[in-house]
Order: sequence, then structure tokens, then C-alpha cells
Amino acid sequence: MIDIKLFEGHTPGIWKWAGDSEIHSLRLESRAKGLMCVMDFQRWGMQNAVPCFATKGLMDKASDWLQFQVGDRSIVGHEAALKDISVYRYDIRGIDHPDARLIEAAPELLAELIETRAQRDQARNAVAQMFTAIDLEGEAGIEAVHKIARAEIESWSGVTS
Repeated sequence: MIDIKLFEGHTPGIWKWAGDSEIHSLRLESRAKGLMCVMDFQRWGMQNAVPCFATKGLMDKASDWLQFQVGDRSIVGHEAALKDISVYRYDIRGIDHPDARLIEAAPELLAELIETRAQRDQARNAVAQMFTAIDLEGEAGIEAVHKIARAEIESWSGVTS
């Protein structure tokens, strides 16, 4: 399970791709608080582009947020890595920005969502079966449904009440 604290400070959604192909512009926007750029791209060198992320209303290049595979793990950013002799290779291990972490975690978050929905559907089916299998007249019937539901939930999650 992913620690959601990794995403504190991310740009609120709904996120949508936008841009203008005629002028070769592409960006990820949020429409949660008006129109806000989540990520766009800038030239990096002669043939590459670097993503840029919104930070306090400004767009910062991801190169300013890079983390490296070797050297001092607290070094963040390409320029800082160039100045630190412990970083002797510039292989990237991540981008230390909440929106970048959220994008990177999307496949795992989707898998957790699918699993959670499957568990929800299983619980709904179990409850439906209980209502059809038990005579629900009176307090005894309702209490029986509650006991069965608690037992089902405990069996799925390993949690006991």
C-alpha cells in the first residue's frame, strides 16, 4: 500500500491534457481551482525536453528536483549534483516533487483502486446474500446480519472488532 503522505502538496485535480499542436505546446492542467498548469515542458539541451512542475504558482524545471542513484541521497537538483563530488554519475532515481511522485505512483494507485472496488463488490454481494438468506423480522434478524457482516469483514481484512 502506498503512503499517501508522499503526495502532500500535489496539485488538486481533475487533471486534463491540453495545449496547441500548431505551436507545439503540450501541458497537463488542473481545473480544480480555475485553470492551473500542473506540468509543461521546456527545452533541455539541443534535442531534449524537461518536464516542469507548478511550485507556489511558478513552473520549476524537474531538473531542479532530480534525485540521483549514487552519492549523497539528500542532494536534490542537477546543479547541486554537479557541485557535489559524491554524485559521480547522474543516473536519476526520482523527481522530488509531489506531482511527479503522484504520476509515478499512478499504476500502483490504480491497482489498489481495482482491488478496493473488488472488495466492495464482494461485500455488497455478501450483504445481499445475507438479506435473502435470513428472515429479517425483528431485532434478532438485524443482529444476525450485523454478526455475519462483521465476520465477513474480519475474514477479508484480518481486522477484529
